Amino acid sequence: MNCLCFVDTGSEKVLLILELRGLPCSLLECKCLTLDIRIEKWDLRGIAKLLEISPYLETLFKSTGTLQPDKFHFSEDFDDAYRSIGKNYIQSRKKHSEHSLLHLKNSEFIGFRSLFFEVELVKFLLEHARVLEEIVIHSKGGVESATFTIKNHCPYTIWPGILTGQGAPASSTGFELPSQASSTVNIPAPWSGRVWARFVCNNAGGRLTCRSGDCGSGQVACNGAGAIPPATLVEFTIAAGGGTDFYDVSLVDGFNLPVTVTPLGRPGCPSTSCPVDVNAQCPGELSIKNTDGGTIGCKSACLAFHQPQFCCTGAFGSPQTCKPSSYSLFFKRLCPQAYSYAYDDRSSTFTCSGGANYLITFCP
Repeated sequence: MNCLCFVDTGSEKVLLILELRGLPCSLLECKCLTLDIRIEKWDLRGIAKLLEISPYLETLFKSTGTLQPDKFHFSEDFDDAYRSIGKNYIQSRKKHSEHSLLHLKNSEFIGFRSLFFEVELVKFLLEHARVLEEIVIHSKGGVESATFTIKNHCPYTIWPGILTGQGAPASSTGFELPSQASSTVNIPAPWSGRVWARFVCNNAGGRLTCRSGDCGSGQVACNGAGAIPPATLVEFTIAAGGGTDFYDVSLVDGFNLPVTVTPLGRPGCPSTSCPVDVNAQCPGELSIKNTDGGTIGCKSACLAFHQPQFCCTGAFGSPQTCKPSSYSLFFKRLCPQAYSYAYDDRSSTFTCSGGANYLITFCP
């Protein structure tokens, strides 16, 4: 099968490559096309145009890192030529766009990482390829996921919650975890998000509500909802391909349960934690009380008072102007590794490279 390979996604530049290099198959006749690229936001428009001017295209391969990245070299001379005549060339081909993707039957994605812009390309094909019969997706090889093992050492049941900030969703957004039990969650890479625990929960009438750490979904699964503060947050940015992960324990939204984070499988990667029951020492003005009078949450000063100097907003919106308060120092004294306020980065962010898994223990 005669198949063209492109490592650049701008359709105008691709067309000019064909013109300047005299390649034997033009896009107007090509039936097979391979894109060896990593899709970024600015690439989508070029890819869409590229497909629109390929009316006889039957097979599309989308690959990442498996082909020769230097198959085409864009020199300064070539770029100058492109800028001078490329736009005129694409204008001459616009009449063919109305026949776009009439024949596309098969599409294969190799190295698919479920990133937003890769998903957008798939959606474009599904919308515009009128005779599409099959899309085959192969996930990227190597270390492309992490496992979170969540343990409950509390003397009562908790309901962990998982919120995805960026990347494909985790395998679970929330579940019930009895005392002394553990459960695993699969995390696709790259991924960023947070983990926390709900407790003092009630499922009366089939609707789950929790007095501490609730996500408001009314279900065991949080379904994309985050923790209602105060809640102890474990925050992650998981890298793809065994890159560098970032993780921290944050009390910026307050505290509800002690927690420890331990990397697994990568000796030398540091643990971080807030292992102390801050509720037992929480100042009265920050305390959240249960119906029995016990403290089940400790607000941050920002949450309690909504003042810019505590929230690091307005005139206090920089590290130079937002300094630790007596309240953030209270949290820092009890949990020196945890974020105590918004700009507490230096002693609170930890990293691990090489594709680690993570053990998250509540009430360690």
